[in-house]
Amino acid sequence: MNKQTTPISVAQRLATVAQILELPEYSWASNSYIRSLIYNAEERFGSGGTRLPGNGFAPAVIRIGGKVLIDLDEFDAFVERHRMEPKRVEAETPCNTNDQAKGEKG
Repeated sequence: MNKQTTPISVAQRLATVAQILELPEYSWASNSYIRSLIYNAEERFGSGGTRLPGNGFAPAVIRIGGKVLIDLDEFDAFVERHRMEPKRVEAETPCNTNDQAKGEKG
């Protein structure tokens, strides 16, 4: 029997927190922000036994022993999922124009 296996992507972008902080495209991120994302990635229980939901970052975290790696493609997807919708700009209506105050004369 021949088993076909799914090829593993060797082009996966993995980095440690320290490596991420050195990359110019992640200059906006801080050490404490990324570590907070990692800590809160999975569902956990609070001190009173309350269930605290994860933040959705778990797919980006890879733990091997004590080493923590971040999948940069998943990190980018996480950031995009949290993008706020662009503000809707509606046409401005003047609230008090000279024409309205004086009455239009034709």
